[in-house]
Amino acid sequence: MSKFLSKLIIVLWILHFGNSDSLQAHQNIQTINHNPTSYQYINFQYKEPINGISVHGTFLPYREFYVPEHGQTVIQFYGKYRGTAEITLTRLSDMKSTTKEFRNVLFVSTDHCLNFDEYDYKNPINECILEDPLSLEPVIDFLPAIGLKIIDYDYDNINELILVQPVDHRCGPDYIISEIKDTKEDFRFSTDSLGYIKGPVQFDFDNKSMSYSDCYGGCSGNIYYLKAEGLDGYKHYKRIHYDMMEIDGQYICKKTIYIDWFIRSNKHSEKRDIISFLQQN
Repeated sequence: MSKFLSKLIIVLWILHFGNSDSLQAHQNIQTINHNPTSYQYINFQYKEPINGISVHGTFLPYREFYVPEHGQTVIQFYGKYRGTAEITLTRLSDMKSTTKEFRNVLFVSTDHCLNFDEYDYKNPINECILEDPLSLEPVIDFLPAIGLKIIDYDYDNINELILVQPVDHRCGPDYIISEIKDTKEDFRFSTDSLGYIKGPVQFDFDNKSMSYSDCYGGCSGNIYYLKAEGLDGYKHYKRIHYDMMEIDGQYICKKTIYIDWFIRSNKHSEKRDIISFLQQN
């Protein structure tokens, strides 16, 4: 059944039987209420296994504050709901499972809502009606715009789970990365999380390289360049640093390029300052 027909049936059902209180009694319906009186947990599952792994879990949409009695509203973020996702992965070959909680991620879109096709910002609907469980499609793009992606993004023969975070700064979004231990004896989320990819990030798939920046704006910050060689994952090989300096009463943007810059034990080692030149604004 097409998505359009599914939504049409739901809308007709609403018109015939009444409001969402009746809908919630239906076993295949769940709701994100924008003015909730308690926490709301949305069940989800991915329609198809991803690299031999089935994915399901729950999503807790955030309210403006976490105090139900104060009546804070659930706020969608440009058509996407932010919240905490508890994700369970099950390896289908032996049915071993692992579960982990990820906070402040984008996981449910207003496009998933059965009661409207496009969010009306001037006349917002006060609830989002979803199928239960919410059935999600695997992400096609290299990085997810919503939901999750399971991929060996750093070419070390180990899959990572990647989730997207809200754009809390002008250059985002940022991404959460968690390595998946997938051996004959073990299947679990690694406790040694890779952490974050800062936005904006760009990938060069042909050369197995990537770059990201601090994104402070103007003449301030760094651009980091990484490359994957062998099975060691990404390693920093270059950093470009921008800062301001004053010469004869004029402020100049200085660009310094560092080669073979890398991170070990959270300490910086700058091997060689190759170029330092000035660019006038």
